[in-house]
Amino acid sequence: MATPPALVYVNSPGHISGLIELGMILGDAAPALILSRNLTSPEIAQALLLLEDILTQGIAPPRSVASLYGRMDERLNLSTADARWMTPLIFTHYDHWNTRKSEPLSQRIHDPHWHLKIDRVSQFSTVATQTLQMLQERRLKSLTFVWYGTEGQGIERFHHRLSVELKNYLVKFNTSPCEVRPEWPTELDRPDIAFRDCLTEAFGVCDLEDIPAAIRHMSLGISGKQTLVYVRHQPVTSPLLINPKSLKTYLEWWDAEFIPLLEKNQFALLGVSFVVKNPNTGTR
Repeated sequence: MATPPALVYVNSPGHISGLIELGMILGDAAPALILSRNLTSPEIAQALLLLEDILTQGIAPPRSVASLYGRMDERLNLSTADARWMTPLIFTHYDHWNTRKSEPLSQRIHDPHWHLKIDRVSQFSTVATQTLQMLQERRLKSLTFVWYGTEGQGIERFHHRLSVELKNYLVKFNTSPCEVRPEWPTELDRPDIAFRDCLTEAFGVCDLEDIPAAIRHMSLGISGKQTLVYVRHQPVTSPLLINPKSLKTYLEWWDAEFIPLLEKNQFALLGVSFVVKNPNTGTR
């Protein structure tokens, strides 16, 4: 080993006298050597707690071992009777243990787009309000929102938040939610076929005409309730696959081919999102 370890922890079955002899043999192998017998749950929990103290909290090994028994109930959930199995031995060969407490994970994660991923109140409120209005007034059968932004701005997080939080509101509107996540077509030479295949695959059917039955099955066929199907397209990351023209073609196809298939109590929310390098006015 090119660089000798600063700490060695050995957890091994055997008599305590054997561990003492082992400590005398390995004493010079590292500045700090901790030995413990047996491999049962208390010893494993003990080892994890000691290593956590020493490696992440910057606590010197002797202090960590000395304070172990006082935390049997706090961290190890052990009774006093279990203490007889906790026999850590420590051998030290250093003058001063110089270490620092590790930086908290929350301080080590520096995401320049954190505010965009958290502050979605206005965007979510707009989509949610219009969706609930559609379900209440029943004049429209579908709503569509388009979401775009640069890499790392939390596009997928918005889809997830919308899906989770809408479920809480739909209960008050006697509506069952269901969701599919189709991929955007990779070939658009024949858009009508591409969009048809995209959605039939997402709903697990062979023909578009079978989608209403699939929606009933996904919503457990509960009678007397409305169903909102959230067609949540996976974010498109390639500019070669989506552009204003193809998006317009899809929305026209959606209105002409998909919406007329929906049954009386079925409504749809369509979400399309894509990644751009230089958005003109930011994320929408």
